[in-house]
Amino acid sequence: MLNTDLNLLKVFDVLYQERSVTRAAARLALTQSAVSHALKRLRATMGDRLFVRVAHGLEPTARASAIAAQVQAALASLQNALATPEFDPGRSDRQFRIMAGPYYCRTVIPRLVAAVRHSAPQVTLRVVAPGPDLFAQLDAGMLDLAFMGEEVLPQRLRSAHLVNEEAVWVAQRAETMPEEAATREILARAPRVLIVNPRRPLGFDQPVMFETTAMALHVPASEHPANLPTEPGVAAVVYDAATAIALVENTDAIALVPRRLAESAVAGGRIMVLNRQAPGGTFPLAMVWHARSDDDGGMVWLRAQISALFATPGDQAGGNTLPGLRMD
Repeated sequence: MLNTDLNLLKVFDVLYQERSVTRAAARLALTQSAVSHALKRLRATMGDRLFVRVAHGLEPTARASAIAAQVQAALASLQNALATPEFDPGRSDRQFRIMAGPYYCRTVIPRLVAAVRHSAPQVTLRVVAPGPDLFAQLDAGMLDLAFMGEEVLPQRLRSAHLVNEEAVWVAQRAETMPEEAATREILARAPRVLIVNPRRPLGFDQPVMFETTAMALHVPASEHPANLPTEPGVAAVVYDAATAIALVENTDAIALVPRRLAESAVAGGRIMVLNRQAPGGTFPLAMVWHARSDDDGGMVWLRAQISALFATPGDQAGGNTLPGLRMD
């Protein structure tokens, strides 16, 4: 019995229920000849006739009746073990591990946690800081998902576009500003807060997450980190855009920061956006996961929650128009 083909057990179970080769063949989508052949193999394996012909079809032998319930239970157990488990967010206590940089922690994670708390109150999101070993952590199952900029990935990884971010200049909100001050020259003369990633000062030369520090790539060439010691007009050099915005709120300096990160500060009334086109265009942002979790019910649900955060018109390419001073 230990060497019995599992398909034969399935034939046995259906024959026991239907008591007819014809009906069993129809239910199994097999020919009657194939079912008869399977029954012949079962009889040889079990050393018992299992089913005998009677006027109304097939009658199970005592041996067949004795093992029928066990075979049916074994097949059901195996089917449950091999089936893709369903994910019930309302009852799940699963923990999802997400890698996110400062930008995502301020613009995405709070909204994601709120959405998850609403539909899955027992689910936990564990957010970890970016690191150079992102791919290795996804491979090892130490991470479920990561936020990053769009880039070419190994075939074993998957990604989905979320939104296009852009850079904007921000300055301290002034109660009044003369019209003659609204010129390109004021932007050129204002002291600046530069955002420089100390780990990657030259930009996207390694596959890591998009962070607010990447905005350092889009300042004029004369303000490249290599020129900072002698370059005039630099008020401060920081490693993240949130710090840059805080400095702008309290000084006369300006900074180039992600638009979505500037939104909350603008709403607070302490800074304004200088509506002059910033260099660098837009930044396509994405979420990344390992291919093995493509069909994982929990991961499918989590990715849907994240995608829903960017489904509103204000979160599509181009973003919202923030109030500010026209500098063109």
